[in-house]
Amino acid sequence: MRWLAGYRNPRNRRQDVVTNLTSLLAHNPKTIGAAALAAGEPLLVLPTLYHQLWTHEIDVDVDSAPIGEHTLIRLAKR
Repeated sequence: MRWLAGYRNPRNRRQDVVTNLTSLLAHNPKTIGAAALAAGEPLLVLPTLYHQLWTHEIDVDVDSAPIGEHTLIRLAKR
């Protein structure tokens, strides 16, 4: 969690990436790697994705395994 906390600052959030990730995850969960690749350039997408994990816009099971590119993510239920 300490590592993920580094992405809590809103400067890591790009609205265009949020829109892309929301569309991608609207119906089916994806791995972090697949979502990052499908949403654009992973180096630009990942900071926003991790920010969304921190703000609980995207759900991930942090108890079962460390977060990595094969970790399954889904939109949070609101």
